[in-house]
Amino acid sequence: MGGLLSVGGSFTAFDLLNYASRNIDTAAVGVVAGAEQVGLYDRAYTLIMLPVRQLQAPLTRVVIPVLSRLQEAPDRYRVYFLTIVSATTLVTVPAMAVSAVLAEPLISVVYGERWSESAKFFAVLAIGGSLTMLSFSNGWLYTTLGRGAEQIRWALITRPILIAGILIGSVFGPLGVALGFVSAQLLVMPITYRAATRNSPVSMRDIASAVSRPVVSAVVSAAAV
Repeated sequence: MGGLLSVGGSFTAFDLLNYASRNIDTAAVGVVAGAEQVGLYDRAYTLIMLPVRQLQAPLTRVVIPVLSRLQEAPDRYRVYFLTIVSATTLVTVPAMAVSAVLAEPLISVVYGERWSESAKFFAVLAIGGSLTMLSFSNGWLYTTLGRGAEQIRWALITRPILIAGILIGSVFGPLGVALGFVSAQLLVMPITYRAATRNSPVSMRDIASAVSRPVVSAVVSAAAV
């Protein structure tokens, strides 16, 4: 009974922290800058997350069953995982980097001139979107290898860091919230990579190699705009 209560408590803590880390940024913008800035922030966040969500869900539905069947074939598991990661990040990460540079005209085209101030948030959050695309596949390693409890334990470490980054950033105003969020994402990325690749057919070096080309492409593409 004690074990069940411990597991249940971990799931509850994870749910609460996950909810807080996904919503506290908007709340922080509202506290430090008011409803108008919340609207601008929300527009930017919604736009940058649209392609992320459109890609994540269908891709996960395809990848999870395949990787689950390859548990007993670690070499094939590794090759399939890295191929998918490399292909998806090669498309999305450079696109988001270019979007960050072109934030002002992009916001004007999508939302109209009256939302132009939202571009300052979009430029920063686009970098966060790139980091999300570089790391969201870590969840596949937990799910397909039956390591859900381990994922929760690590989330109980990384989610508070994200929340702290947002709160610290809020001291510097609404744009500071976005910068704090992205900075915290960057800080926890090595932790999440290390945690996800433990006891898996994939190493941190494998992932670094798989995403190196997309990252270089993103830098070159953004610089060329």
